Amino acid sequence: MAGLLIRQPQCPDKKDIVAVYESTAFFDYSPSRPDLKVIAATVDAYFTELVTAPASTILYVANLDHRLAGFAIARKGARATWEVQVGVHFDHRKQGIGHALLGTLFEEMHRRGPAACKATVHAGNVASIKMVTQFFREYGEFPGLPGFLLFRTSW
Repeated sequence: MAGLLIRQPQCPDKKDIVAVYESTAFFDYSPSRPDLKVIAATVDAYFTELVTAPASTILYVANLDHRLAGFAIARKGARATWEVQVGVHFDHRKQGIGHALLGTLFEEMHRRGPAACKATVHAGNVASIKMVTQFFREYGEFPGLPGFLLFRTSW
């Protein structure tokens, strides 16, 4: 895609990542919407983890025509499993940005060695399901979280 740049984030990107979270429809499938302070604290934690736990945190942002359009993060959780989240601003969806971010994230996770990976997607979020099935080998209902699917893969 012309004008798309996937890169590592910088501190000034924080406000734009928060804007992705706040964009229309980001939390449509969530039972509740976190307030802006919680979202900002989450993004701050991502940046802190990049410094304090760089082996366990991968974060990329996507710029489209010099504007931040999305982000992707992988965090190593329990049992050394990468937990993946991708967010694309509502104004930039359906342009392949999420797919490009997820592809870059998977390249880096593979580069770091053998691991497992998982992602959670709402069963009604057809676009996200279509995107993640290209990267994950198996999925099923998320135990204890009705309406959500759990995607898994390993290498």
